[in-house]
Amino acid sequence: MSSIDESLVTILQASSAVTALAGQRIYPLRALQTAVKPFVLYQRISSVRQHSHDGPSGLARPRFQVRCVAGSYGQSRQLADAVRNTLDGYSGTVGSVRIDGIIFQNEIDTDDVALDAEASTYSVLQDYFVWHGE
Repeated sequence: MSSIDESLVTILQASSAVTALAGQRIYPLRALQTAVKPFVLYQRISSVRQHSHDGPSGLARPRFQVRCVAGSYGQSRQLADAVRNTLDGYSGTVGSVRIDGIIFQNEIDTDDVALDAEASTYSVLQDYFVWHGE
């Protein structure tokens, strides 16, 4: 059985635009300090589950944050655009997970001193709501 997290990774790894920049380097929460840039990090921010009068509806809407990390500002923006173009508006079935829609919410640029104090590291943070069946 697939999880929504695994499904998002599968979608991103199937994108030629994303893999042209980051290869298969898509990690949950954090990457090793030795990780080759650029790469993508993702994390679940919240897990909202919908209910009806009869109880749980089987529909969930977690919020995910995706961080596009690179050694230059321009490369982080390129990767962020590729990720957004891949995820925003996506719907379909991945593995056993039915995705009703991925909705882009917000984006912010950041200089990631916390990720790598020794070298220039730039990233773009993106937020997505992911409607899916459970």
